[in-house]
Amino acid sequence: MLVDKKTNYETLASRILSRQRDYGMANPKGQVFDRQFNRIDTDREIEVSRNIVGQGRKQLSYPNGLTPDGYSSFAPTLGVNVSNLDPQRAYEATAENQVLLYWRKNRERVLKYYRVAGRAEVSESLDAICDEGVYPNDLGEICSLRIDPDAQIGEAVRANMHRTFRREVLNRILDFSKDGWYLMRTLLIEGRIFMEVVYSEDEGQIVAVNLLPSQNMIIITQDGVIVGYRQMLEGSFTSASNTNGKNYIDYSPNQILYADLNMYGPGGINDARSPIEPAIKPFNQLNSIEDSVTMYRIQWGSEKLVFKIDTGMMPKPKAEKHMKDQAKLLSRRVDYNTGTGEVTNVGRVIGLGEHFFISTSNQSKGSEITRLEGGDNIGNIEDVKYFKRNLVNAMKVPPGRITALQGDGENFNNGKIGEVTQAEVSFARMVQRYQTPLQIIITRLFVMVLNTKNEISDDVKMEENYGVIFEKTNSFQNYINSEILNLNLDTFDKVMKHVKTAENPGGVISQRWAMVKGLKMTDEDIVLNGEYMKDEEQKAGEEEAGVVPADGM
Repeated sequence: MLVDKKTNYETLASRILSRQRDYGMANPKGQVFDRQFNRIDTDREIEVSRNIVGQGRKQLSYPNGLTPDGYSSFAPTLGVNVSNLDPQRAYEATAENQVLLYWRKNRERVLKYYRVAGRAEVSESLDAICDEGVYPNDLGEICSLRIDPDAQIGEAVRANMHRTFRREVLNRILDFSKDGWYLMRTLLIEGRIFMEVVYSEDEGQIVAVNLLPSQNMIIITQDGVIVGYRQMLEGSFTSASNTNGKNYIDYSPNQILYADLNMYGPGGINDARSPIEPAIKPFNQLNSIEDSVTMYRIQWGSEKLVFKIDTGMMPKPKAEKHMKDQAKLLSRRVDYNTGTGEVTNVGRVIGLGEHFFISTSNQSKGSEITRLEGGDNIGNIEDVKYFKRNLVNAMKVPPGRITALQGDGENFNNGKIGEVTQAEVSFARMVQRYQTPLQIIITRLFVMVLNTKNEISDDVKMEENYGVIFEKTNSFQNYINSEILNLNLDTFDKVMKHVKTAENPGGVISQRWAMVKGLKMTDEDIVLNGEYMKDEEQKAGEEEAGVVPADGM
């Protein structure tokens, strides 16, 4: 029997991540993040790169036949042994390849997204999503920390974790009550978000985060793993910073908080798309039809004049000059700016539109002025409404939430049972999906804050122990939850009549079964409810015995 010798495969990603790198004078903090933060996650990424087999979405090829994963594709072709490659050289080659493929394309795409986002209907749709996604409750809290109930964390430590999350992460570092709405809007427009973690070695803590523009950020991937980030510098920042003549800054993978909406083009993770992408075509169509309607109404919205000017026996050159002089005197040129909607060259009232000038001979009745009626269907804007509906539908926002479409279809309602629309249900679920990237970023930042605290054990710093829960904003969800609870209570009351107890020995159902089926309680809910009941019984017994509680209450 042959036994394969198990070897520990070395990949470029594992070689890059397992070695301390020199990030240059432009980023002196890079080595600090390699050393101090998220080492558990980095080790997990190294293990993934050593065992991954298939080509993931982060490694998809671009349509031009090249690949975003430089050495993984070219090294075998060139006969290069990966284990002998210099990790820094491999990183540079991979980064240059990905910059070549995506930098300018991403920049053009993000600028296009912002142009579309400036449209009133799209802007209102984004505002509606952000208002639902980042919503403070009565206490002003937008989100809260969720600790895994199975995590081996004591109650005192849990309370400390919640306090640290609120005071340091949400308030001091993120200022989430002020900037949370803007962060979500940026995520929706650009399709991804990059935040530089600002760490002070003197204070030994994270002091802030720096939101980076996504249009000049490149994600360096190798073997399906993110091994770093590169920011292509623009404007005066290049000359003002100490980059040794380079037009970019490299970041440690632990130095950047990154998340996207899992919407990618054919180029994978560096080809991220925004929810605005489906709205580009209806945006262009709506602009074209509006410009056409506007220009038609300017041209034919008012009646036209026909000037029949008698030129008598004038020679042809003199007659033509006379006609031009009359036309210049009695009319004007109208220019419509499709970018701003402005009408320029506004002149005399008689020149509100183009008129017609016709020369006549001396055999006619002389000069005269006649009128032409304006165009038909001036008040018909159904085609404009059609393309507006298409634009809002592309953003997946219920039409009743958009001012321009109110009264055109079903309006927004408060979600009371019997009034909930399927569009509102789908909208609420979509908002929850868009909250996920922010949950990932906030959770990771919280774990990084824990890494700066030496008094906290490493077991508590595990990222899988934590999550973030956003406040539910859709009022229909509260109505649904209340109605479901009432239905469950009614069912439980009916089931309890068949529970076997001392008063009902003929019962055929257990009380636990009634709690699971009637109240839809989970095992965790049942255990927690039992603990609450024990505490209440204990307090009730102490009150009957006249025992004063330790807290004096």
